[in-house]
This record gives sequence, C-alpha cells and structure tokens, in this order.
Amino acid sequence: MVGQTRQLNLALVQTGLNVSGFASGTVDSFAPFTVPVAGTVTNGHLTITGSFDEYSGSIAITQWATTVDDKGSMLGTFTLRSSLTLGSGSNPPGETWTYTYDEELVNVVRQP
Repeated sequence: MVGQTRQLNLALVQTGLNVSGFASGTVDSFAPFTVPVAGTVTNGHLTITGSFDEYSGSIAITQWATTVDDKGSMLGTFTLRSSLTLGSGSNPPGETWTYTYDEELVNVVRQP
C-alpha cells in the first residue's frame, strides 16, 4: 500500500561475491518472520532471494535489486509476497490468500 512503512532487518555475510544471511520483519497478520536469503554482489549491486514456508503460509523475497550510494545508504526495490492458507474452521476451508508488495528501500543504513 502506498505510504505504508514496514521494518525489514537484513543481516548478511559476504564471502567473495556471494552473500547469505537472514531477512526478518512482519507482514500484515503474520507473526514476525525470518527468511533465509542468499545472493551476489556484482559491481556494487546486491541481488538476493529467499523464502520461508510453514504449515499455513509462506513469505518470499524476490526481485531484490539494490545499490549503495556514496554515503553508504542502500537504495533499491524488492518484492515481498505472503501467502496464507485458511484452516478448517474458515469459510471456505483451505482457501489460500496471496498478497504481493512491491517495496522500495527508504532510510537504509549499514550498521556494524
């Protein structure tokens, strides 16, 4: 939703051109989530993907494309997708709702 702010924490370890780590935050009615992510750094551009599945839903981070400016701030966009499958007490049971959010990074700084 335009104007909505979400907090996403990203913890990465870089070895050569490869990165791996975790992204954590919250989306809508989901409890806080932690998603394992992996990707690469090429010419100052970071690309990562990751997903987490549980019995009733999933979270995925895709299309991550960011750069770091001369002040050390990360700029870019990514897509966050959440899916939730309704339980047997729902009407209709077993229905899956999927939400896709195209996100923009704002006020992102590197912390030691």
